[in-house]
Amino acid sequence: MRPTHHRRAGRPPYCLLPMWVAAIQLNSTPDLEANLARAQALVEAAAARGARLVALPEHFACLGRDADTAAAAQPVDGPLVTRFRELAGKLGIFLLLGSFPERTPGKARPYNTSLLLSPRGQILASYRKLHLFDVALPGASPVRESEFTQPGDEVVTAALPGESFTAGLSICYDLRFPELFRAQVTPAARGLYGDHRTGSLGGVAPGPGHRKFILRGGAGPMGAARAGPPHLRPLPHH
Repeated sequence: MRPTHHRRAGRPPYCLLPMWVAAIQLNSTPDLEANLARAQALVEAAAARGARLVALPEHFACLGRDADTAAAAQPVDGPLVTRFRELAGKLGIFLLLGSFPERTPGKARPYNTSLLLSPRGQILASYRKLHLFDVALPGASPVRESEFTQPGDEVVTAALPGESFTAGLSICYDLRFPELFRAQVTPAARGLYGDHRTGSLGGVAPGPGHRKFILRGGAGPMGAARAGPPHLRPLPHH
């Protein structure tokens, strides 16, 4: 990522120092172990090429029918997160776990949770997807993400220690709600945004031009750089 310069009315210009960011593309399946092995190999390859922050996509660990994904849920202190915390610490990188199904006590449905890990393997931020994709489109089966997923209730930002960036976390359909990003962009939270999204919205693939338009449209006016690693196929909900 090159240095970013931006000027707002009534505010002095600022400069964000360079930072290499890798956006990992995957073609995840319901096979958890195969997905994790592939994700780890690509993270290691990105770090070897100089990436300081590596971002994985939504549902990088398990991608199939909603019921399959929910069945793969783990707690934050489970083996999935522990594995990637150790990996981030070993490689000395910031690692964005796009999302995984998080199991919590007292909740029948898992959260769709994103974690930002530090170069020491610490959890810098935990974000639970706010906007769940419930939609019925003409000629298509209805999508009800909320049937299998618990919605989050917090806007999350986190400073990257030693860097001139602050990360604002979001997942997939969140991108359609600009008020979330306006809430993230404050004098204390301005810079890098991890929009770890799939390559489609509810199985309806809008195409790369559509995604680029949404990403760029929000980044410029808010003075933010965005990273949005997708899957290489539409997200199956059924």
